[in-house]
Amino acid sequence: VIRDGEVFAFDAVGYRDLESESPMQKNTIFRIASMTKPFVAAAILMLEEEGKLELDDPVEKYLPEFKNMWLKVEDEGQNEGMLLRKAPRPITIRDILTHTHGMARIPSHVRVESIRENALVASQLALDFEPGSMWRYGGEGINTAARIVEVISGLAYSDFLKEKIFDPLEMKDSYFEFPEAEADRVASVYIPGEDGGLTPLLFSHKRPYFNPAGGLLSTASDLGIWMQTILDGGIYGNTRILSEESVMEMTRTQTGDLKCGFTEGMSFGLAFAVVKNPQGVTGMLNPGTFGHGGAFGTQYWADPVNRTIYILMIQRQRFGNGDDSDIRKTFQDLAADAEPGL
Repeated sequence: VIRDGEVFAFDAVGYRDLESESPMQKNTIFRIASMTKPFVAAAILMLEEEGKLELDDPVEKYLPEFKNMWLKVEDEGQNEGMLLRKAPRPITIRDILTHTHGMARIPSHVRVESIRENALVASQLALDFEPGSMWRYGGEGINTAARIVEVISGLAYSDFLKEKIFDPLEMKDSYFEFPEAEADRVASVYIPGEDGGLTPLLFSHKRPYFNPAGGLLSTASDLGIWMQTILDGGIYGNTRILSEESVMEMTRTQTGDLKCGFTEGMSFGLAFAVVKNPQGVTGMLNPGTFGHGGAFGTQYWADPVNRTIYILMIQRQRFGNGDDSDIRKTFQDLAADAEPGL
């Protein structure tokens, strides 16, 4: 827990690895899954600040394969199936960062081996809904945004993040592939078994490509730096990576009245979830609190009103809805109510 720029509470509990009973440490490295997504919004906004793109530019301006996309529509005739029509407008960069793009999910049996291939395959699938008309969470838009970063910058997406974000902010433990020398610091991920126990998940070191929508590893401390930077308007110490205007764009509601998120009262900014009407698990947070969860139970949220950052690191699959978990609510309740020195 970070409050007013200072670490308020920092505890490591449990085991990093159950089999060896290695204890969790404050510098343990976690797979942060979908908490990876907001970094692509920062990358896009950096390019916008350089005058190399605009948020409302069509994706096809940078990725021509997205031109003339088809849209699935219901056949109201006797066939009662699906028809294809030309999409009423192109997908924009803003659409892909807010999960309102309408892109179809790539079938699980289709193997893609690069960010470029991912975007190419996604561009050949008919849209499921009109861009901007609804919100649906997924990785397709985020991966497409990462491809735009590569095309404009000339850098591999992983190298862009390292050069423009991780190195300047001294986030030394954030990467898509951990160094072998740090293997003993990486927490094991577990999945509940049929007998009620926990079984470790195995991860291949030979992944086909680094996943912009969910592939990062990081530590609680590194994520504290990241969230403090965004909370402070794009600056950390003497290092500025984004303008205040760009950060405001990232963290404000972009989705209007569309139903969003995994708990009630949520909206979405640019790759960040934003609390619109606090309730339930967000009841202790203020409107405008922004953050994201991950598939293994991880969470990070920053409240701009009381300037408190909440970071919860867990490594367990099938945790249920991690955004709406009892442990998240209890953690945030305790942190919000705690007085200095407790």
